[in-house]
Amino acid sequence: MERQEFFESKGAKIYGTLTLPEGVEKPSACLFIGGSFPQTREGNIDNSKTDWFPKPLPERNLFRDEARILEEIGIATFRYDKRGCGQSEGNFNTTRLFDLVDDARMALEWMRSIPEIDSSRIGVLGQSEGAVIALILAASDPDINFFVWQGGIYNNLEGIIKWQAEAFEKLDSTTIK
Repeated sequence: MERQEFFESKGAKIYGTLTLPEGVEKPSACLFIGGSFPQTREGNIDNSKTDWFPKPLPERNLFRDEARILEEIGIATFRYDKRGCGQSEGNFNTTRLFDLVDDARMALEWMRSIPEIDSSRIGVLGQSEGAVIALILAASDPDINFFVWQGGIYNNLEGIIKWQAEAFEKLDSTTIK
C-alpha cells in the first residue's frame, strides 16, 4: 500500500511516498535518500530543475522499483523528493549538503512517529550523494538499525574532480547543452 505523505524541514514541506507492506504488523522500515543532482522520490532527475542535462532524461525509477521489492518481503519504505524537486518545497539551487542531511534527519524522525512502523527497526539506504548523507546520519544516530551504501562516492574529492574533468574533455560539444 502506498500513500503520499510529507514532513517539514527548515520551513519547507518535503513530499514523499510511504510504502507499507500489507499483512505485516509493525514492519521494519527503510528511508531512501536520493543521490546527486535534483532527484525525485522515484530516483529520477527532475528535468524541470536542470538546463545543463540533455533532455529528455530517461526515467530510471530506481527507488520506486526497490521500494516494491522491499514491500514484497515485508519491509516498509519512505522515499522523498529532494528539497526543491518534484512536489517538495524549497530551492534546490541554494540547497547545500548539510541542508540535505537535515532533511534526511527530519524524514527519519517523521518515520519514527508513524504508528504502523516498528520505530526500533528503521534503517537508511543512500544512493550516490545520498550514501554520504546516510553515512553522516548513521554515524550520528545510534538508533539507526541498518545502513545501505548504494553507489556511494568511492574516491577523495580531488580524485572525483579530476575524473570528472577528464570525462568532460572527452565529450563533444553536442553532448552538453
